[in-house]
Amino acid sequence: MQIGQSTHTWQHDGATYVLRSVTETTGLAALFRTIRIVQSSEGTLAAEGLVPQSFSVERNGRPAERARFDWKDMKVILQSGKGGGREAPLVAGAQDILSQIYQIGLAGTGARIEMMIATGKNYGRYAYEAVADEKLSTPFGELRTWHVRTPALPGEQAMELWLASDYRNLPMRIRFIDRKGDVFDQNAVELEIDGTRLAARQD
Repeated sequence: MQIGQSTHTWQHDGATYVLRSVTETTGLAALFRTIRIVQSSEGTLAAEGLVPQSFSVERNGRPAERARFDWKDMKVILQSGKGGGREAPLVAGAQDILSQIYQIGLAGTGARIEMMIATGKNYGRYAYEAVADEKLSTPFGELRTWHVRTPALPGEQAMELWLASDYRNLPMRIRFIDRKGDVFDQNAVELEIDGTRLAARQD
């Protein structure tokens, strides 16, 4: 059952980038509970890919988690809610929970990818393992994708990504599994690159 929709926007000028994800309930789900979550990541582009400077989460119009990346002093400052922030040592290649999706695509195929991830609430090491090169059915036809996932551990969150091999490894499907084991799928229904929208097939 479709319970919501997400819009991902990535803009860059060759030196800096802005990522934004808006997720909100729709249809019947919105009648029972209205949810709107906005995630934003901003930073610079370097030879190694994305270098985040700030990350923020807004829930139903109210600021929630934030993370600031201080690359000069090599520390990340996390803040959740109205409480005071806490600091953690910053590691080269660190990402936030939104930028990681696109950094994996920029890094390209590999058997295993590890990076430190800041969510605003937490900062820790995440690992993605390659599953396979797979054909994925989409509104644009069958696409070649690179399927990666985090190891599924009991009681822990997990994520799977299907990245379009012929479209700059952009995410075509994002699957999130929460700590209860509930599965949430985001499937691409529109894709626009450099102002050109990929046409849906009329079968």
